[in-house]
Parts: sequence; C-alpha cells; structure tokens
Amino acid sequence: MKRIFFAVMHCTPKQFGKLFQLLNKVIGKLTANSNIYGNPDPSLGVLQNEVVPFEKAIADAKKGGSEATEARNKEALKVHGLLKEELTYVNKVAKNDKDTILLSGFDASEEPEPAEVPDAPVIKKIDDGDSPGTAKIFLAKTTSPLLTKKQKLTFIIEMTTTVSDESSFKTVLLTHNSKKLIVPNLVRGQEVFIRISVMNARGQSNWSTVVSFISRTGVNPPSPSPNPNPLPPAV
Repeated sequence: MKRIFFAVMHCTPKQFGKLFQLLNKVIGKLTANSNIYGNPDPSLGVLQNEVVPFEKAIADAKKGGSEATEARNKEALKVHGLLKEELTYVNKVAKNDKDTILLSGFDASEEPEPAEVPDAPVIKKIDDGDSPGTAKIFLAKTTSPLLTKKQKLTFIIEMTTTVSDESSFKTVLLTHNSKKLIVPNLVRGQEVFIRISVMNARGQSNWSTVVSFISRTGVNPPSPSPNPNPLPPAV
C-alpha cells in the first residue's frame, strides 16, 4: 500500500519543555520558508506572542505554588491548541509531501493512504456539555463508516453568530476524537450556528449542514453599557 505523510506534533500539553521547543522551531521554520508557507494560520504574530508568556509561565511554575502551576498549564493548553491549528494549515499546504512538511518545523509521520476524501459528517444533535458554557456534538449513524476505517481523521468545528455571513465562521475546535466534539466558551441564551467537517490524508470533506444551538449553561451575556450622554429630560 502506498504511504503518504502527515504533519504531527509528537508532544502533549503536559510536556512543557518539548512543547516550548516545538513552538520556537515552528516559528523559525515558517519564517525561513515563507515562500512555501506564505499565510500561516494562526499567523506568525499570534505564535510569537506566546513565546515570552509561555517561557515565563514555565519558569514561574518551577518555583512552586498552585497559582503558578495553574497559569503554566493554562498557557500550555493555549500553545498546544494553536499548534494543532497550525498542523491543519501545514497539511493543507504540504499535500502529504514529507520534505515540505519538515520545512514547517513539524515532524512527518507515515500514514496509509485512504481510498477517498470522507463524506461530510452529519450532526444528529447538539446538547449542553458536561462543563458550563460548552456544547457537545453527536454525529448521526450515517457518519459511522468513515469512523470505523483505520485512518487518521481530523474533525474541524466552526461556529458563528451570523449565519448569513460565510466569512464569520471561525474554528473553535480541532480534534482527532469523534467522541469529544466539544464547543467551548458559549454565552447563555445566545444563538450560535455550528458546522463540522472532517479531513483525512486525501483532503477535507464538505461542511455539514449548519445547526443552531442556544446554551443554557454558558456565561451570562454582558450587561449593556450605560449611555454616557443621556438626553436631557423633556421640558
């Protein structure tokens, strides 16, 4: 069977030193190879903004203290999430070419070549998640054939509050686990519109049908600001 290549991270959010090294390596490689990776997503500026805070958080945590440890863990999760998003961009640009992947700073891992691009997943329902302010997506059984084959899949969840504006959809989750399709940071009572796509080594599926959802457990919406220039009372 033909072998193809995928960009991979080979580190978890708990491997702080390794994750910090990867962050710097990816920044350096993407910068040096801007002729290939012309529009990193997330941008180089976004990645660079995390270098100093992450380095400081790691150093502070070594001194001890629960608050410092929590801050380091939170920053590590943020950096790990940004690099996962960058993986998707690199895989789209590299098109499974090993040498091109290595120019991004990520490692290249061999994968069996799938037969075809997966079909669009089908959202069965969306419920409030176990944690406040989250929603969990359940896929319909018609999606199951693409989940039973032994292949590396990346699920991409996008969300917007303005369904009529295609450009307003933003990625809120990238995951390889079809059982943990969790949408974070929802506002209580606010209607959002969610869609999902899945990518394998052949390419990315079409987007699912957009499904609306209103959180019952999210944070309260911000209170309206008082009018700084109230009208004078009518005479």
